[in-house]
Amino acid sequence: MDLTGFYATVSGVGFTLLGLWWIVVDKHPEWFERRDTAQMAYVISLQFIIPATASLLSLVAADVPLLWRTVFTVLGLVGIVGAVLVARVVRGTPGVSAVALLSALPVYVAMVVVAVLPPIDIGVTPLQVEAMLVALMLVLGLHAVWFFSHYATGPVAPRQRSSS
Repeated sequence: MDLTGFYATVSGVGFTLLGLWWIVVDKHPEWFERRDTAQMAYVISLQFIIPATASLLSLVAADVPLLWRTVFTVLGLVGIVGAVLVARVVRGTPGVSAVALLSALPVYVAMVVVAVLPPIDIGVTPLQVEAMLVALMLVLGLHAVWFFSHYATGPVAPRQRSSS
C-alpha cells in the first residue's frame, strides 16, 4: 500500500491545525501568566507538530527505513516528554478529557517502539502502524484543545485573575 497520499494529507492537516491553534493562543496572553496553562498550550502545539512533522519527513524517504524510523523515534521521545509535562499539570483534574489528554503517552511510546523494533509480520507494515498512530495523535490533539479551553478558563482552573 502506498502511504504517500495519507502522509501528505496528515501533514497538511496537522500544520493547518497547528496554525489555527497558534491563532487561538495569540488571543489569550493570560494563558502564559501561569506555568501550568503555558505548558499545556505548548504541549497541545506538540500534538500537532509531531504528527505533521513525522508525516512530512516520512514522505522524504519512505523506502529508507533508517530515516523514517529515526524521525518517528526522535519525535516520539519528544511527545513522551510533552505527555509527562501535561500529566504533571492535570494530575487530580477530573474528567474524560483529562484521560484523553493523558492517553497520548502510550501512543507516543507505541510510536517509538514500532520505530525501534524490527518489523513483525502482522499483515501491516511498521509504516502503516505509524500512520494509524499519527492519525490517533491528531484526534488526541483535538481532544486536548477541547480540554484545555475548559481547563484554562472554566471552573477547574486553579486560579482566576481578578480584573481590578
